[in-house]
Amino acid sequence: MVFSKIDFNNFGKQKQVKKETDLKKVLKLLKGQDKKVEGMKQSGEIGKAVEVKEKAAWKNALAKAEGQKVKDDQILLMKRVKKKEQKLRSIKKKWEKRIEVVEKAKEERQEKR
Repeated sequence: MVFSKIDFNNFGKQKQVKKETDLKKVLKLLKGQDKKVEGMKQSGEIGKAVEVKEKAAWKNALAKAEGQKVKDDQILLMKRVKKKEQKLRSIKKKWEKRIEVVEKAKEERQEKR
């Protein structure tokens, strides 16, 4: 509803947090968090390390309950990154092959003349 110059349509709504879509960045972030927790454990701050892990677990659980996709499994993320890289390599290989075929056809037509 709009009265005069005041727009009440978005009144009281929270801004949505933009999720990270790059899998490599998400994986690096997860590894960094694990490294941080391990550092806490080795320095003797076991209670704080457990608290950080528990806080992350609750955050993920609440996000899942809201229906968001939570990317917190490092093994699956590594598999997806590998698969994506493999697909990119395969596409690049096909494209190079196609360019080669086009060049060859071009040369054959040129020699025909």
